[in-house]
Amino acid sequence: MARPCQVEVWRHAPRGPDGLVTPAGWALASRIAETLRRPYAVVLAGTAPSCIQTARAFGFSDYRVDAVFDSPLAETLGDLLPQIRRAAEERALTLLEAFLRVPAARDLL
Repeated sequence: MARPCQVEVWRHAPRGPDGLVTPAGWALASRIAETLRRPYAVVLAGTAPSCIQTARAFGFSDYRVDAVFDSPLAETLGDLLPQIRRAAEERALTLLEAFLRVPAARDLL
């Protein structure tokens, strides 16, 4: 039987008009880094500079950059958000719990 696993999803830190993480974003990500439950089996980041910068600001030197986390995925998730919200409301779940119960969303993982 497969062991249960836990998945954490973080968005990039606040970024400026240039697409790079702002100084305030670096500071926020550094504070969040103190709360992360390490170690992680794998850390994945999208190809956007802000995603990579956030992984670094979280203190990860060993991470994998994967284009699957770029905007097409975000667009797909955006399309699924109404269904995820509906599932959350109907079943009194958090959005993450509902996400994991919507097959099309779960399959994205």
